[in-house]
Amino acid sequence: MKNISFLKLDLLRELGSIGAGHAATSLSELANTQVDMSVPEIRLYPSQRIMDRLKDEEYFVLRSRLEGGISGMGYLVLSLGEARPLAGLLLGADPASVDMDGDMAQSALKEAANILLSSYMSALGDLTGFTVLADVPAMDGPINKNDVEKHISDAPADDIVYVKSNLTIKRLGFDAALLFVPDQKSLRAIFAKLGLPE
Repeated sequence: MKNISFLKLDLLRELGSIGAGHAATSLSELANTQVDMSVPEIRLYPSQRIMDRLKDEEYFVLRSRLEGGISGMGYLVLSLGEARPLAGLLLGADPASVDMDGDMAQSALKEAANILLSSYMSALGDLTGFTVLADVPAMDGPINKNDVEKHISDAPADDIVYVKSNLTIKRLGFDAALLFVPDQKSLRAIFAKLGLPE
């Protein structure tokens, strides 16, 4: 039998593959153009190590509470350099003209975050049978890396599922970091449901 850590990694990779497929379809409808997503990099990190994955720059953080069969938080973390052109593409506008403090840009990014988070939670439901709902995302930014860490440290978890996907829209590439932060009880329930003990 495979080592249990490899089995968990296989599960996370399957979650990433299914979630990316759901997300690409829904984002294509939102952007009214084809959206391609790479097979995501997906890892389970201790919470104290997750900030090592982020560079020292400004970010937008979109956060959503997860409820239902699983409790926790979901985050979409976008650098300022990724968020502006993504908002421009979703709005059909020149990125240089996008007001990142404006309602339209923030609404577009919140909808993208909602699609991405909901897609991966739907994939989790496909694998486990749990119903997982993501509420309407709240957004903060631009904020520095230390403030991103403060947001994530508020989440009640020791382990974080890190998903990094590359989206391609109209030949432009975007890196999106999704953080799924289940509470420890929920994380144990996920692996137990799939016959994977801690």
